[in-house]
Order: sequence, then structure tokens, then C-alpha cells
Amino acid sequence: MTALPFTPPDDPVLQARVREADLKQRGLGFVGIQVPQMTLKLKQGIGRLIRTRRDKGVVCILDPRLLLPHEDPHGKRYAAQIRATLPPFPITRSWDEAEGFLEGI
Repeated sequence: MTALPFTPPDDPVLQARVREADLKQRGLGFVGIQVPQMTLKLKQGIGRLIRTRRDKGVVCILDPRLLLPHEDPHGKRYAAQIRATLPPFPITRSWDEAEGFLEGI
């Protein structure tokens, strides 16, 4: 995945939901609406690769926003929230490590 699957910010339905959530939750519309929707899409995309406990594969997410701020200056505060919903996984920036994992399966 080259980017996290956020809904485009100019989507009018999304804008209305975020605006309403911002009013009710003091500015948490993005974290309360966008992040959970994107996380669901991300998990569905991963689920297309991993369908059973015996399935193995590599999911490459090339978007630096999924890194924690101490791992990359482009990491976002919501990265921990997203990563907490996913199964534990190794993180690498090395293509050789990813290839090595694939060769091992």
C-alpha cells in the first residue's frame, strides 16, 4: 500500500460527519471518524492477503504516517491507535528483510 486508505477530505459526507463530531467531541472528528474508518479499510485490505491462521505474506505499507513519531519524523500521533488494532508485526525499512521473510515461507 502506498498510502493509508483515508477517505478524501473533500468528501461531503465525511466533512459533515467530522464537523458534527468536532462539535460534540471538542475537535476529535478526525480521530473519531477518519482514523477508525481508515483502520477498518486497512484491516480489510490486509484480510485479502491473510484469510486463515496458516496463511503467510508480507504487507508493505509505504506510508510513513504509520510509524510512531520516535521512529520517523513524519509519523503521526494516531499511528499508535492504528497499530494497536493490528496483530503484532515486525517493522522494517529493508527490502532485503522483507524478501528474506518471503523466502523463509
